[in-house]
Amino acid sequence: MKTVKEITLLLFSFAFCLFMACSKKEKEAPDTREQFLGTWKGVATIKVEAIGSTQEKNDSVTIVVTKKANTSDKLTLTSAKSTSIGNLDNATATVNGNALTLDEVKKNADIYNQTIAITMNGTGAVNGNTMTLSGTMKYQILTTISSPWSMNLTKQ
Repeated sequence: MKTVKEITLLLFSFAFCLFMACSKKEKEAPDTREQFLGTWKGVATIKVEAIGSTQEKNDSVTIVVTKKANTSDKLTLTSAKSTSIGNLDNATATVNGNALTLDEVKKNADIYNQTIAITMNGTGAVNGNTMTLSGTMKYQILTTISSPWSMNLTKQ
């Protein structure tokens, strides 16, 4: 009789634990990428230090933002043309709510038969039909030159 009570108690405890484990199903983070998707147009600005002076360059830019496949928080950003900041060429970003962080972009550019290493990083946010992006562009020539860049974009 004592064994039947122990087995019953054990089974009840097991069933209770199983029920509690199933009821604590973790919620997946919502996919907040929709607000970033589409075509964005605006102005890209970069400030370049050039031998004792700072030059500011502004270009019109069009960025197309799409979801990166097989992920719940990644985007792909592609610029339609090269600007003073460069061409994003399928840059990726990680989304967290209405903010994003660009994954570091590394490229080489050939200028006057000289290869220059370029690294770009940045962050951004969307607010309705406006997206802002900003970060740093680093050029490795004989030394590293860091240039701040930004984009102010409107959804089309």
